Amino acid sequence: EQPRPQPRREEPSLDLDALAGPRRPSSNTGTRAPTGQQGSGVASQAIGRSDLQALARQITPHWNVSCDLPGAADLEVGVYVTLSGQGRVVGAPRLDRPRSDATWRAAADGVLRAIQAAAPFDMPAGYEQQEVRFTFRTATQCAGR
Repeated sequence: EQPRPQPRREEPSLDLDALAGPRRPSSNTGTRAPTGQQGSGVASQAIGRSDLQALARQITPHWNVSCDLPGAADLEVGVYVTLSGQGRVVGAPRLDRPRSDATWRAAADGVLRAIQAAAPFDMPAGYEQQEVRFTFRTATQCAGR
């Protein structure tokens, strides 16, 4: 008997606010099918929520946010990053819905620098190259400052 294909799942997006408190539903949903976890064979596993959180924890210590800039304490920066199975950044990270205002741009540039500074990432075993999406919130970084 052949294994039944699993229903199509939406790829998770990382919500850094979830690191600070109880889990809540993410408003960021994708339409791309996850890599792996379907059928049988040696396909790589899709990066799950806890893995995304672990990867984000490697980035956030490198992210410097100027919390004193007007409007800087409540921004969201989404970024797509392709990571190899060895944790290297493949190609250039892509910003999701980039804005042109200086404060958002400064926060986004800081995220891009932090991603490069965190590489190579400590990847979970069994993962092969794939694109992941992170959402970084300045409110999380600026809390308590």
